[in-house]
Amino acid sequence: EWMGSLTGLRTLVLSFCRFRVELLEWVGLLTGLQTLTMSYFTGLKELPKWLGFLTGLQSLNLSSCTSLEKLPAWMGSLMGLQSLELSRCESLQELPEWMGSLTGLQTLDLSCCTKVKVLPTWFGSLSGLKTLNLSGCEGPVKLPEAMGSLSGLQTL
Repeated sequence: EWMGSLTGLRTLVLSFCRFRVELLEWVGLLTGLQTLTMSYFTGLKELPKWLGFLTGLQSLNLSSCTSLEKLPAWMGSLMGLQSLELSRCESLQELPEWMGSLTGLQTLDLSCCTKVKVLPTWFGSLSGLKTLNLSGCEGPVKLPEAMGSLSGLQTL
Protein backbone atom coordinates (compact mmCIF):
# COMPACT_ATOMS: atom_id res chain seq x y z
CA GLU A 1 0.00 0.00 0.00
CA TRP A 2 2.96 2.35 0.45
CA MET A 3 3.30 2.28 -3.32
CA GLY A 4 0.20 4.52 -3.58
CA SER A 5 2.31 7.35 -2.18
CA LEU A 6 4.61 7.26 -5.23
CA THR A 7 2.72 10.11 -6.89
CA GLY A 8 5.75 11.02 -9.01
CA LEU A 9 5.75 7.61 -10.71
CA ARG A 10 5.24 8.02 -14.48
CA THR A 11 5.40 4.41 -15.75
CA LEU A 12 4.12 1.21 -14.17
CA VAL A 13 4.43 -2.24 -15.74
CA LEU A 14 2.34 -5.02 -14.22
CA SER A 15 2.67 -7.57 -17.04
CA PHE A 16 2.40 -11.26 -16.16
CA CYS A 17 1.48 -10.42 -12.56
CA ARG A 18 -0.57 -13.01 -10.74
CA PHE A 19 -2.17 -10.48 -8.39
CA ARG A 20 -5.90 -10.29 -8.08
CA VAL A 21 -6.78 -6.93 -9.57
CA GLU A 22 -8.68 -5.98 -6.39
CA LEU A 23 -5.34 -5.94 -4.57
CA LEU A 24 -4.05 -3.19 -6.86
CA GLU A 25 -6.37 -0.38 -5.74
CA TRP A 26 -3.34 1.67 -4.72
CA VAL A 27 -2.56 2.16 -8.43
CA GLY A 28 -5.56 4.52 -8.61
CA LEU A 29 -3.69 6.87 -6.24
CA LEU A 30 -0.79 7.31 -8.68
CA THR A 31 -2.12 10.55 -10.12
CA GLY A 32 1.10 11.29 -12.04
CA LEU A 33 1.01 8.00 -13.92
CA GLN A 34 1.30 8.45 -17.70
CA THR A 35 1.92 4.87 -18.85
CA LEU A 36 0.31 1.74 -17.46
CA THR A 37 0.88 -1.76 -18.77
CA MET A 38 -1.41 -4.49 -17.49
CA SER A 39 -0.82 -7.05 -20.21
CA TYR A 40 -1.39 -10.78 -19.71
CA PHE A 41 -3.99 -10.42 -16.95
CA THR A 42 -5.67 -13.43 -18.54
CA GLY A 43 -8.47 -13.81 -15.97
CA LEU A 44 -9.51 -10.14 -16.08
CA LYS A 45 -13.14 -9.94 -17.32
CA GLU A 46 -13.75 -6.29 -16.47
CA LEU A 47 -11.51 -3.35 -15.75
CA PRO A 48 -11.19 -2.10 -12.18
CA LYS A 49 -12.87 1.24 -11.41
CA TRP A 50 -9.67 2.70 -9.97
CA LEU A 51 -8.34 2.96 -13.52
CA GLY A 52 -10.79 5.83 -14.03
CA PHE A 53 -8.91 7.93 -11.47
CA LEU A 54 -5.79 7.97 -13.67
CA THR A 55 -6.93 10.96 -15.70
CA GLY A 56 -3.35 11.85 -16.71
CA LEU A 57 -2.84 8.47 -18.36
CA GLN A 58 -1.46 8.77 -21.90
CA SER A 59 -0.75 5.12 -22.68
CA LEU A 60 -2.70 2.05 -21.56
CA ASN A 61 -1.61 -1.44 -22.57
CA LEU A 62 -4.14 -4.19 -21.93
CA SER A 63 -2.77 -6.62 -24.50
CA SER A 64 -3.43 -10.32 -23.96
CA CYS A 65 -6.17 -9.73 -21.40
CA THR A 66 -7.89 -12.62 -23.13
CA SER A 67 -10.98 -12.67 -20.86
CA LEU A 68 -11.72 -8.93 -21.07
CA GLU A 69 -15.27 -8.71 -22.44
CA LYS A 70 -16.00 -4.98 -22.58
CA LEU A 71 -14.60 -1.53 -21.97
CA PRO A 72 -16.58 0.35 -19.31
CA ALA A 73 -18.07 3.80 -19.92
CA TRP A 74 -15.98 5.47 -17.21
CA MET A 75 -12.94 4.97 -19.44
CA GLY A 76 -14.28 7.92 -21.42
CA SER A 77 -12.85 10.12 -18.64
CA LEU A 78 -9.33 9.20 -19.78
CA MET A 79 -9.33 12.12 -22.22
CA GLY A 80 -5.52 12.35 -22.35
CA LEU A 81 -5.17 8.81 -23.68
CA GLN A 82 -2.95 8.77 -26.76
CA SER A 83 -2.27 5.05 -27.06
CA LEU A 84 -4.58 2.13 -26.33
CA GLU A 85 -3.25 -1.38 -26.82
CA LEU A 86 -5.94 -4.06 -26.90
CA SER A 87 -4.17 -6.68 -29.00
CA ARG A 88 -5.13 -10.28 -28.28
CA CYS A 89 -8.13 -9.27 -26.15
CA GLU A 90 -9.93 -12.23 -27.66
CA SER A 91 -13.18 -11.88 -25.67
CA LEU A 92 -13.71 -8.21 -26.55
CA GLN A 93 -16.71 -8.10 -28.87
CA GLU A 94 -17.35 -4.45 -29.61
CA LEU A 95 -15.96 -0.98 -29.26
CA PRO A 96 -18.22 1.22 -27.11
CA GLU A 97 -19.55 4.53 -28.37
CA TRP A 98 -17.75 6.59 -25.70
CA MET A 99 -14.46 5.78 -27.46
CA GLY A 100 -15.46 8.29 -30.12
CA SER A 101 -14.76 11.08 -27.61
CA LEU A 102 -11.08 10.11 -27.36
CA THR A 103 -10.09 12.58 -30.05
CA GLY A 104 -6.48 12.68 -28.82
CA LEU A 105 -6.04 8.94 -29.39
CA GLN A 106 -3.16 8.46 -31.82
CA THR A 107 -2.58 4.71 -31.68
CA LEU A 108 -5.17 1.95 -31.38
CA ASP A 109 -4.07 -1.67 -31.56
CA LEU A 110 -6.88 -4.15 -32.10
CA SER A 111 -4.72 -6.88 -33.61
CA CYS A 112 -5.96 -10.41 -32.98
CA CYS A 113 -9.19 -9.16 -31.39
CA THR A 114 -10.96 -12.00 -33.12
CA LYS A 115 -14.52 -11.10 -32.02
CA VAL A 116 -14.43 -7.48 -33.22
CA LYS A 117 -16.04 -7.68 -36.65
CA VAL A 118 -17.26 -4.12 -37.24
CA LEU A 119 -15.77 -0.72 -36.57
CA PRO A 120 -18.63 1.61 -35.58
CA THR A 121 -19.56 4.72 -37.56
CA TRP A 122 -18.32 7.00 -34.75
CA PHE A 123 -14.82 5.76 -35.59
CA GLY A 124 -14.46 8.71 -37.97
CA SER A 125 -14.49 11.09 -34.99
CA LEU A 126 -11.08 9.82 -33.80
CA SER A 127 -9.50 12.81 -35.52
CA GLY A 128 -6.07 12.33 -33.92
CA LEU A 129 -5.70 8.67 -34.95
CA LYS A 130 -2.41 8.00 -36.76
CA THR A 131 -2.03 4.23 -36.35
CA LEU A 132 -4.71 1.55 -36.40
CA ASN A 133 -3.66 -2.10 -36.21
CA LEU A 134 -6.25 -4.66 -37.28
CA SER A 135 -3.84 -7.45 -38.20
CA GLY A 136 -4.77 -10.97 -37.19
CA CYS A 137 -8.48 -10.23 -36.94
CA GLU A 138 -10.50 -13.21 -38.14
CA GLY A 139 -12.42 -12.60 -41.32
CA PRO A 140 -12.90 -9.17 -42.81
CA VAL A 141 -13.46 -6.33 -40.38
CA LYS A 142 -16.11 -3.98 -41.76
CA LEU A 143 -14.70 -0.46 -41.96
CA PRO A 144 -17.17 2.45 -41.84
CA GLU A 145 -17.16 5.08 -44.57
CA ALA A 146 -16.56 7.68 -41.86
CA MET A 147 -12.97 6.46 -41.69
CA GLY A 148 -12.42 8.51 -44.84
CA SER A 149 -12.36 11.60 -42.61
CA LEU A 150 -9.27 10.33 -40.74
CA SER A 151 -6.87 12.41 -42.79
CA GLY A 152 -4.08 11.98 -40.22
CA LEU A 153 -4.15 8.16 -40.40
CA GLN A 154 -0.67 7.05 -41.43
CA THR A 155 -0.66 3.31 -40.72
CA LEU A 156 -3.49 0.85 -41.23
